[in-house]
Amino acid sequence: MFYDPNLPLILATDTSPLGSGSIVSQVDKEGERPGAFAKLYQAERNYSEIDKEVIGIVYGVNKFERYIMGQHFAIRTDHQPLKYIFNPNKELPAGISAKIS
Repeated sequence: MFYDPNLPLILATDTSPLGSGSIVSQVDKEGERPGAFAKLYQAERNYSEIDKEVIGIVYGVNKFERYIMGQHFAIRTDHQPLKYIFNPNKELPAGISAKIS
């Protein structure tokens, strides 16, 4: 995929006991196309599930900064509690805020 700043961006993350990963993709007239991939380090595999999921998102944002900086983008995750944590109408809990700064 060639990056096009005019197309929608999606940052997808997923975590399992075997590891965590992030993908940045774009949607064009033919569908969603992955552009770049990243994975978390070994030490982060020992974190709690929600910590791994949040760190996966933060890691993806940092890793793919050159694509998403200044762009609107969607975050896709299958971790239900994150829908509450990252709800734009809710304040980020202090414990999570400290971990991602």
